[in-house]
Amino acid sequence: MMLTEYNRNTLLRSSECGATMVFAMIAFSVATMFSLTMMSAVTNESHGVELDHDRAQAEKYAEGLLQFGENEVIQAIATYQPLPTPPANDPYLILEDDRDSMSMTGHWSVHRATMLDEDGENIPRPILAVTDPQTGLNIIVEPYVVTADVRFRKARVHMRRHISLDKMPIFQFLAFFSDDLEINPGPAMTLDGRVHTNGDLYISANSQLDIDTQYLRTSGAFHHHRKDSMTTALGQVNIRSSSAPNNMVILPNVADLYMAGIMSSWGLDSDFTGWDIDGDGQYLSPGELPPFKNSVQALYGGTFQSGEHGVKDVAHPQIQSIQAYDAVYSGVGGNFVESSPGVFTPVQTGTGTHSRGFYHDNADLVIVDGTVTDGDGMDITAFMPSGLLTSRSMYDAREGQYVTVTEVNLAVLGDMDGNPNTLDPCPHYPENGLVFVQRTDSVAGNPNGVVLSQGSELNVPSRWDISQYSSGGLYEGQTPPVGAYTFGSDELLGLTLVSPSPIYINGDFNTVAKKSSSVITDTVHLLSNNWDFSKGPGSLPTAAETTYNVAMITGNHETTQGQYSGGFENLPRFHEKWSNKWCNIRGSFVNTWRSAVNTGNWSYGGDKYKAPKRNWGYDVDFDTTLPPFTPMVINTHAVAWEISN
Repeated sequence: MMLTEYNRNTLLRSSECGATMVFAMIAFSVATMFSLTMMSAVTNESHGVELDHDRAQAEKYAEGLLQFGENEVIQAIATYQPLPTPPANDPYLILEDDRDSMSMTGHWSVHRATMLDEDGENIPRPILAVTDPQTGLNIIVEPYVVTADVRFRKARVHMRRHISLDKMPIFQFLAFFSDDLEINPGPAMTLDGRVHTNGDLYISANSQLDIDTQYLRTSGAFHHHRKDSMTTALGQVNIRSSSAPNNMVILPNVADLYMAGIMSSWGLDSDFTGWDIDGDGQYLSPGELPPFKNSVQALYGGTFQSGEHGVKDVAHPQIQSIQAYDAVYSGVGGNFVESSPGVFTPVQTGTGTHSRGFYHDNADLVIVDGTVTDGDGMDITAFMPSGLLTSRSMYDAREGQYVTVTEVNLAVLGDMDGNPNTLDPCPHYPENGLVFVQRTDSVAGNPNGVVLSQGSELNVPSRWDISQYSSGGLYEGQTPPVGAYTFGSDELLGLTLVSPSPIYINGDFNTVAKKSSSVITDTVHLLSNNWDFSKGPGSLPTAAETTYNVAMITGNHETTQGQYSGGFENLPRFHEKWSNKWCNIRGSFVNTWRSAVNTGNWSYGGDKYKAPKRNWGYDVDFDTTLPPFTPMVINTHAVAWEISN
């Protein structure tokens, strides 16, 4: 068929329209594909942003869980909480818990840090004892690993923090005072061990005071005179010099300096600004003496330092409550209410106004008045050995009154019938070594207390320890009794006795097969081996030499103008005529509070007391074995960090 011009033009237009539609469809397809690609990219980017956001939130929560777990292990160790037994498949687990919050799910755990031994087996990393380079104090370093696992929507985070937990026990000083420390003995006194005060230090002596230590520190000023009267005794004070390790060097008093032609107010102390004859500030000419800071450095080579030398306060642990019951801070949430003054009645958990004090709550043996309970609160009075508790009266001349005391016979806790030929320790000897004892009628103005008697040997008598019959043992060369065995940690455990009432220690304490032990109380009193409760107003029984191996955390009084507290030398109080008799103590003295029950002022002579010769030293056994529930300063720091998603 022949195409006309019309048909040809129509066909061309149709072809052009078809091509245009094809091109349009192709363009539409490309545009659609591009749009879908862009939408997918935007969607993926949105999901990525959302995941990043979730991961960031999960990481923050994991960091919080790590800190929570770290705080929990600090609290558990500081308060001697019994740790749960780890499962067999996770033997180094210490603590763990789930902590969920809204759509967050979290789990934290604390493990002992481990390492591989030579056989490729996991073993705990060793606990180290190190020395602080600034203070020379001992620090126990324990390694732990804190882990947190968190899931938040599609994000998962796993974090691990390796921490070093550093423990500094308070019992590594002969004397530690959180406030001013005064040492002004009458008769001879020897101190052996670190001495530190976070306040000012006052030292003088009527006779001779030997401070045999290379650590004598005050973060404040040193005063070579009494605090109460601004007078100084002219006795001799000798301090160990680190620059001459075998020599005790005299601390010059006002008379010593005067004899050398040097004028001073009190001798060599923080008030001494130097003796500069030629005024050149060099203190090099004959007869000159540099100021206190430089002079004591030259004399003692760093043994004796004050705040002028850069000494800072030593952080000390907060001593837990020694009270039987404490008011709950918020006013509610406790397990007891005070139904009448001094009487606490249990109520539904969480509805009371009071809770048990820390030591009362944790003690495995509790003695309140004449009732004895175990750590679970069960009354075991009827099952205790005969003669454990006796109520007595004694005269306390410093308080100016008779007081009623509960005498606790410690010997029967290790030997119930008192027969050395039978092995019969009390089954209720506290497994954790903590005893809480109280008289509920003990208050200021009526300072009734507790007497610890027959405490020369604590726990099971050592004659039943077969190792004591070996070379160097207490019974070397003797034949052990039938039934003797090798003592373990239970039999070698000492005691920590805590009371809000005053504690009197009667006679030799912890002198046979010594075990690390302590008392924590309102006030400590020392009664000699001659004490027989016969003292009355106007009388002063004669003491006998007595030895006490015990650390003590106890209160004192504040010295005011004209009224001396009694000083460190009377931190434990005396009640007898100790003249020319030795009072020997190996332990540690800590003072961080004022006595609340024993409020009588210090006074010397008459029917109060006559001072002993004092031989007081730090118990070096505390460097390796501490008394139960020893308070510690605990710090942690991270040594490594891991995170994975």
